[in-house]
Amino acid sequence: MDIKATDNINNRSNMGVLDYDDSRIYGNYSQDVSLTQKYSLNIIQASKVFGIGISKMRKIVSENPCAYWLYRNGNRVMIKRELFAKWLDEQSVI
Repeated sequence: MDIKATDNINNRSNMGVLDYDDSRIYGNYSQDVSLTQKYSLNIIQASKVFGIGISKMRKIVSENPCAYWLYRNGNRVMIKRELFAKWLDEQSVI
């Protein structure tokens, strides 16, 4: 039985590494959930869902830095979809 050097490289199980599909764990799982079902949205997603331009969304966030409907994940501003929708319903002008 001849074993080639490439067989050891291509066969991960011989090297003690489990062979599994990384995309199940690290894949782009956010595509499976529609924007209207997500708990929070980034500014671009929120602008699509609520029909507000990206510049206007950034302005709303900058004018309300401590609003109850937003939080920060590092540098990223995340908008709580349902709470923002309720806040938006209360506004007469944005």
